[in-house]
Amino acid sequence: MVFSGAQLLCFFGAMQALQLVVVLLLKPQKPRANRWFAATLLLIGLLLAVAAPRFAVHPAVHPPYLWMHLWSSLSLLVSPLIYFYVRASVGAFRFQPWTALHFLPAAAHLSLLLPLLVLDETARGETISFYVERQLYRSIVPGLRVGAGLVVVYWLGCFWWVRRLERHIHADASYSDQRQLNWLKWFTALLVVLLVCLASARLAADAHVEVFGLAAFTLFLLVLNISAMVRPELFHGISAELQLPPPADEPAPKYENSPLDQDQKQALAQKLRAWFETEKPFLNDDLTLNQVSLALKVPRNLLSQVLNETENKSFYDYVNDYRIDAAKHLLESPDQDHISVDGIAIEVGFRSRSVFYTAFKKRTASTPGAWRKNRQN
Repeated sequence: MVFSGAQLLCFFGAMQALQLVVVLLLKPQKPRANRWFAATLLLIGLLLAVAAPRFAVHPAVHPPYLWMHLWSSLSLLVSPLIYFYVRASVGAFRFQPWTALHFLPAAAHLSLLLPLLVLDETARGETISFYVERQLYRSIVPGLRVGAGLVVVYWLGCFWWVRRLERHIHADASYSDQRQLNWLKWFTALLVVLLVCLASARLAADAHVEVFGLAAFTLFLLVLNISAMVRPELFHGISAELQLPPPADEPAPKYENSPLDQDQKQALAQKLRAWFETEKPFLNDDLTLNQVSLALKVPRNLLSQVLNETENKSFYDYVNDYRIDAAKHLLESPDQDHISVDGIAIEVGFRSRSVFYTAFKKRTASTPGAWRKNRQN
């Protein structure tokens, strides 16, 4: 049996997807989000495998309509699965009965096949001709590729949840998993581009464009596999301490109903500053607002209000300001010249060189190295 180049691409891509699914499910760290990620990759691999007969060296003049329609129905599941992966990654996601409504477009599209199961051969042939004439195997609505629209809608939903997580981290934590956040952004954005291109090619019925889309998908899966081997930490998920809390447990601070007047806010802000200056909790690289709340015996929502309204800062920026001040003191001290800049970053509570440099330059318009060099000069 002779396979075309496009078929080999389909099979290779399907194998890459299956290999990555096995890696994800066998990893020691198994975040719940990885189950949705594995389901998404498994579905993409299945779609690639099902698409292979379309690119045979001698394709069928009239390919089985069942497989064409089934492929389109399954493709409508990719976007919801990506969305569930992102929601599970950021936290605050529980699969409820109403969540199944996300699968309604795929189910509605698949339901168009039900009449074919009960009709006789003549009526079935006429119905299939009717479907093909109106291109119902491509979309629920004739002439409109709803899959591409759904991809964009779900991507906007994914981006909204990632942005919400970033705001939550800045309000409640002194550190962030920026690498994980960037991974979620780039993964979803790139997958959206690929899905929209492939959907557009299906709408245009251009085999050459479809082959290009398959090649891009296969390359995408290959890059994911390489990433899983070279940078496995990308698949460890967002730290549980940074994830959004479940909706039922998430406090909803209402500043308009706050018991604090202006004098009490200023007093609490002074208490917070005094504690930071004496106890230096910012040196703890995993400091959170909850830890500060327990130490000062002040409700977390009141601390958040004071930071926002009195200090005009998020908790993340508030803590990093203290860390940068401590770093400047060490950089300016001749007694600390034996400590490298990276060592100073760790000393004052930063987890990585990149975050330290970004925070330092934001506040001083200078790099740590240049700051030390200016003192030496």
